[in-house]
Amino acid sequence: IDNCLNFYLHHWPDLFRQQVRMSPLTFTTLLSILRPLPYFNTNSQVPQLALEKQLLLTLKWLGSYGNSTSLANLAQWGGVGEGTVDKVIRRVLKAVIESSLRERHVFWPTSGSRRREKAKEMVAEKVIDGWRGGWCMIDGTLVPLHSKPHYFGEWFLDRKSNYLVNVQVCDRCILYVFR
Repeated sequence: IDNCLNFYLHHWPDLFRQQVRMSPLTFTTLLSILRPLPYFNTNSQVPQLALEKQLLLTLKWLGSYGNSTSLANLAQWGGVGEGTVDKVIRRVLKAVIESSLRERHVFWPTSGSRRREKAKEMVAEKVIDGWRGGWCMIDGTLVPLHSKPHYFGEWFLDRKSNYLVNVQVCDRCILYVFR
């Protein structure tokens, strides 16, 4: 984790991206958005792990699959205990889900909005002009899940027995995450 923060982040962006599936610029932008949130500013006697390390551990977990997602593996990579890894991941995900981040960055574009019209233009230009009205289902990225989701788990199962979510992105904004 120290190599990621001290060397890859500043000198080797490709290695940084390989480790945490995010560019250094996006990482530092996300840090600046998360830093003022109350989840990371507590008055506890025990200081939290640096936000940079919390975010790196969470991104490493999100970008891993299978055995590499184990708490033991992430704890070794991060130089912390397994319990810390668990708390950190829960804290970062809670901050993203419960804060205003979700309302600002994960949504369906409203009818007539510039984003929706831009997505329709992209469909007409890059796919087939006749499909211009299909603005939300062009292409996406399948993100494998480590295990079956507790709620509606079978909805996430694909034909090859993998649990996945499909992320649709347009104009640098997550339009929707679904299966």
